[in-house]
Amino acid sequence: MSSGPHIALAATSLVPRHRARVAEAFVFNASAWSAATGDELACAPKMDGEVFSVVLNQSAHAFDRFVDLSERLWPMPLRAALVSVGHHSGETAMQRARSKAVETLTLAGKENVRFRVQLSGRGEHECRLAETSLLLHAVISEGWTSTRHQAVRAYRELGRQKDVAEKLEVTQQAVSQMLRGARLRELRGVEDSLRSWFAEPTKPGLWPLKNLTLDNPAVAGV
Repeated sequence: MSSGPHIALAATSLVPRHRARVAEAFVFNASAWSAATGDELACAPKMDGEVFSVVLNQSAHAFDRFVDLSERLWPMPLRAALVSVGHHSGETAMQRARSKAVETLTLAGKENVRFRVQLSGRGEHECRLAETSLLLHAVISEGWTSTRHQAVRAYRELGRQKDVAEKLEVTQQAVSQMLRGARLRELRGVEDSLRSWFAEPTKPGLWPLKNLTLDNPAVAGV
C-alpha cells in the first residue's frame, strides 16, 4: 500500500578505489535491507556497476530506509539521490524512475555534492535544506567508532538500553555513553523532521525544523 508518490533512490560509494569490494558490499547488504524493507519496495533493488537503485512506495519512510541502508554499509560513505517519481507502477515506470534517480545522482557527482533531493511540490530552497540535513546526519554517523555503530544498530533493533547491554555484554551505563557519543538523540531529531517532510511532499507548508529541538519528546530518552 503506497503513501504519497513513489521515491526513487540511487546511491553509490565515495570510495572508488575498491570498486569490487564496494559492489560486493552493496549486493550483500542490500539483500538483508530488502528483506527488512519488505512491502515498502515498489520494485527489487538493482546494482548496475557501482550504482545501487530502487523505488520505494512509502515516501514517508524514504529517509528511514536510506538511513538503514547507510548504517548497514557503514563506514562506507555514500553519495545519494532521492527523487519523487509519481504513482505509476509496472516495469516501464520503474525503469524510468530508476533512470531519473541515477541521472540526478550523476549530476550530484558532477557538482561534487553528497546528496540531491527532488520532491514534487517542494521549493528548491527546501530541497537544499534537506540535503544539508542529510549531509550533517552522514558526517556525524561516519565519525562513529565501531562500538558506537554496534550500539546504535542494536538500539534501533531492540529499543531499550537494557536489552542492548545484554546483547553487547556490557553495562547499561556503557550503552548510554556509547549512544550519547554517537549523538543518536540529535540524529533521531533530524530523522523525525525529515520523515515529516517526506510524508507530505506535495502539501505546501513550513519546513518542520521546529520539531528539531532537544526538548522534543520524540527524541528524548536516548
